[in-house]
Amino acid sequence: MSWAQAEFHDLELGDARRTHRLIEPVDDLSTQPTGSIPQACGG
Repeated sequence: MSWAQAEFHDLELGDARRTHRLIEPVDDLSTQPTGSIPQACGG
């Protein structure tokens, strides 16, 4: 389990897809906190 998954696992946004769409970029950004958003997210 990644940091973002652990941090947001109880978050209820009304749809599991919304939670996933939040966790994925936060997880990407947490792996490269000093990089730019395009670098961290691969595009």
